[in-house]
Amino acid sequence: MEIFNNWQIIAKGWYIVCPSRTLRRGQAKSLALCGQKIVVFRGEDGKARALHGYCPHLGTDLGLGQVEDSWIRCNFHRWAFDETGKCRHIPCQSEIPPKAQLAPYATAEKYGFIWIFPEEIAPNDLPEFDELQGQKLVTQADKAFERKCHHHICMMNGIDAQHLKTVHHLDIKMDLSLRQNASGTQIDFTMKGNVPNTTLRESFIHYSSFK
Repeated sequence: MEIFNNWQIIAKGWYIVCPSRTLRRGQAKSLALCGQKIVVFRGEDGKARALHGYCPHLGTDLGLGQVEDSWIRCNFHRWAFDETGKCRHIPCQSEIPPKAQLAPYATAEKYGFIWIFPEEIAPNDLPEFDELQGQKLVTQADKAFERKCHHHICMMNGIDAQHLKTVHHLDIKMDLSLRQNASGTQIDFTMKGNVPNTTLRESFIHYSSFK
């Protein structure tokens, strides 16, 4: 298919990059996201920002740099970049080359995590869970793990009732309901069914609903 399961295409959506608590004020860290190196840093104002992770000068990892107010400064030759990716200062020269800039990424913080959208401006805010609005949340980040497949497969696996029967041998008749938000940018789906309680695996999900 042209898009689905295509390794050369990054789906436009919000991606978790790290728990909020792991990025302190004035701290920067580099990470890989969808095959791209990204530097995420928290300014002195407390806001998280994200840019392409390599300095355009000689390709130094900006995760090794220093945060100055709302800028990130490369550790190698001290080039400084603002949150839009534009170079603002080069110590040894007054003129800044037009190509001295980095790709910026929209960021947001919610549910205890820092999220990144693979463009400078995200067309939509992070999804809201109606049942969580107005509630005091306590979040706990689990350990990350990798699966040897395209992320589209992980997404579809969560709503594939036939997969539960043929692969996991869970004989569950699932009913699917869909609800679209007012702007048409978000679809909430709920899968419900009566789970047998004859095996240990079934006992873990006996009272669960898939959402």
